[in-house]
Amino acid sequence: MQFPETERVVYHKNPLIEVICQLRFPPILSIESELPTKFQEAIRGDYPLFNQNVEIQVKVTDDPTMKLPDIVNLPPTTIKNKNYEFLSSDEKWKVNLTNSFLSLSTIDYSRWEEFFAHLRIAYQPFIDIYRPPFFTRIGLRYRDMIRRSFLGLQESPWTELLQPYMLGLLTAPGLREAIHNTNHISEIELDDESIVRISSGIFHDQSNKEDNFIIDSDFFSLNKVEVDKSMEKLNFFNSQASRLIQWCITPKLHAAMEPEKI
Repeated sequence: MQFPETERVVYHKNPLIEVICQLRFPPILSIESELPTKFQEAIRGDYPLFNQNVEIQVKVTDDPTMKLPDIVNLPPTTIKNKNYEFLSSDEKWKVNLTNSFLSLSTIDYSRWEEFFAHLRIAYQPFIDIYRPPFFTRIGLRYRDMIRRSFLGLQESPWTELLQPYMLGLLTAPGLREAIHNTNHISEIELDDESIVRISSGIFHDQSNKEDNFIIDSDFFSLNKVEVDKSMEKLNFFNSQASRLIQWCITPKLHAAMEPEKI
């Protein structure tokens, strides 16, 4: 499926709290064994801050035929992978590089063109230096949080702000005010055989005692993607994400977020 076509807008009261793009590739051992000095030099003007972290994974076995009693007696294997982190000077933009993925995340998203430009700053040097043969997974994730107090909608019930198919038990009379946390996960196949995983529901913020609604949409492809097709795939994901958020909300909420046509 594709989500219904909508007019493209930017929201001046933007509900996005984080956007993440991740490109996975077959492991490149030189990223693990050598400091990425050439990569850092290529992006250091935009991402001057650097951290090196270690990700620890515990694995028991990769053998699907092994029976449970035998698995229990196996000693676990600890795998340590280096995660190089490059941040903008204001720490709102972050690039991560490991031996199996490159990612960009931000907590200051305004529009796709800006995000795409930031991604290209890291993407092109990565391609030139490490030459991945293809990508095994491409993902683009949008995390929206609808906070009614920020929009001046404190007195509006969720049924006036979100479409019924997003609400579940929140549509039950006499029950909605008693619900403070919900979570619903759906996976939808798109026309290009990629997937969007939508996790949505109420999140109760203890700091201000307010119920917020989270819409976390993760677009991804598990099929091999050729390097020269990767940006086309991301552009498709973004177009679907723009449609998805408007598919989730009502005209009242759309107006409250102050849309401006692009």
